[in-house]
Amino acid sequence: MAPADYIAPAAYTPPAAYTPQAPIQGYTPQAPTQEPVPQQPAQSYAPPAQGYTQQPPQGYTPPQQPQVPTADYAQQAPQQGYVPQQPPQGYDPNAYAQSGYVPAQPTDPNYPQQYGQPQPVAQPAGEEQVGKGLLFSLGGVVAGVVLTVVIWQAGFIASICGFVLAAGAVWLYSIGAKSSPRKGMVPLIGVIVVGVLISIVACLVSELLPLQAEAAEYGYDISLPDLFQLILQEDPGAMASFGGSAAMLFLFAALGMFGTLRRLATNR
Repeated sequence: MAPADYIAPAAYTPPAAYTPQAPIQGYTPQAPTQEPVPQQPAQSYAPPAQGYTQQPPQGYTPPQQPQVPTADYAQQAPQQGYVPQQPPQGYDPNAYAQSGYVPAQPTDPNYPQQYGQPQPVAQPAGEEQVGKGLLFSLGGVVAGVVLTVVIWQAGFIASICGFVLAAGAVWLYSIGAKSSPRKGMVPLIGVIVVGVLISIVACLVSELLPLQAEAAEYGYDISLPDLFQLILQEDPGAMASFGGSAAMLFLFAALGMFGTLRRLATNR
């Protein structure tokens, strides 16, 4: 049952027929646009066959291409008017080498270590003075002979003195020659051998002189060679004993010579 204030809707009436709006006076409908034409891709550029027609400005000079050195480049004459630069007056390129100049070491604590320390220029080795070296070596020979005789007369083994003789001769030679023995090696060995022989003869003479003096007291005038022959006749084993001592003297002399040469070579 409807409420007292309810109003029923009126019956639906459809609208009148639609009448389209007339166009504005003077209006012309636009024609439909045509389909777009695709743009053609650009062709590759080709310069004109006859080259560029533009002329360079008057007075223009094209740059010259660098000349390639030829095989006889070093023999080419200098350009006309070329004057080589002269060194300053009094300049001597060998002044530093002759004076023994050694570059100073860097004292700055921030000196870049990656560059390394500057190395002094290697000085050429001096020429070996053979004559002066041999003259100095004679001092070692004389000292070795005297020491050998003293130790022999004291009753000790004098063979060790050969080591002192040879080592002293080699060491003094290196001082006098300003170099280790190279050119003077053979003469130095000859000086050492002669020194060892003199040591042997000196020891023998030191044994014979007291016997000769004792014979003179009894009225016998006998020379040293005759006295030596007389001793060999009386005691044949004396020559073998003396020869063994002489051989040991030569052995120690060789050890002293080569040991000193090796030590000098290591120090240099």
